[in-house]
Amino acid sequence: MGASCCSQQAVPSSSPSPTTAHSAEPGELQPFPARDTSRTNFANIVRCFRVRLASFEIWREELIEFDPEHVGPLLSRDRITLQEATKRTFRRHTFECDHSKPFSEASQQQSEQNRVVYDKKEQNDATHLKKTTISTFLRDALRDVEGIDFEAHEAKWIAPLKKRKRAKEKAEDDYSKRMPGPGVSWLYDIVRGKVVCASLREMVEVMEAISREMERVNSNSKRGTGRLLRLKNRCLRPSLSGCRDILLNMQLAVRKPGSEGEYFTHVCEVQIHHARMKKHDEDSDSHKVYKYFRDYFSGGEKETVEKRMKALDIFI
Repeated sequence: MGASCCSQQAVPSSSPSPTTAHSAEPGELQPFPARDTSRTNFANIVRCFRVRLASFEIWREELIEFDPEHVGPLLSRDRITLQEATKRTFRRHTFECDHSKPFSEASQQQSEQNRVVYDKKEQNDATHLKKTTISTFLRDALRDVEGIDFEAHEAKWIAPLKKRKRAKEKAEDDYSKRMPGPGVSWLYDIVRGKVVCASLREMVEVMEAISREMERVNSNSKRGTGRLLRLKNRCLRPSLSGCRDILLNMQLAVRKPGSEGEYFTHVCEVQIHHARMKKHDEDSDSHKVYKYFRDYFSGGEKETVEKRMKALDIFI
């Protein structure tokens, strides 16, 4: 279903209910209604497609600029799809990642006592040391990447701790059934950072620099060991809004307070963003798009999804 097709579809002539009386401005996301209303669903689907198509155009331009000799000409002449162009680009830029035992105890968050954390309090212990560790790692890794000034942006790029309420919800919703438990030990984004790049080329160079720094850390016994646990390349699988970035989880050694050579490990999250894509994502309030459809298909039960899809059949 294309956006142009949707924009020409006549809206049913029945009188609007109180939940749809508000007439949204073009592109404005309407709130999730108290009950199903075809008019609201239709407006939000159109909005979602507009945001997504604009994101795809940004990415298309970036791919053409990144590889003007091979991928660029094919993409500009519509000889290959955007997805195929993205696959070809990243096929030449692969990164090492440890997926050998993703759900083993070795991948869970540790306390200062070198055992698996069992509650949010233990997750928050020694927070300043954990944030210092990720800051030091990224500062060293990105020092020689042209165009990236980590020290100038450190205050913005190292995020505040995830709020206690949100962390509790995520642990219960996403990890309560993962074994070995507890769910809180699988929260990898309590301490998190980001790097905002001006181009796709910078994104690739940042990833390569992080890989090299991880190798250097592991070769220096005084700094303990580290590993890249997970890499989610969302350039290959964009979000609902079409936004693309790279997410990785790194397990780093954190020096224990007052010790010289004793460490415990902590897994942190780093997101690598494309500046223009991120700005479009923020300007279009794409999180509201995500939240609307997350609520719309909430539960994920077969009956719920079938009911929702049937309500949208009028537009297909």
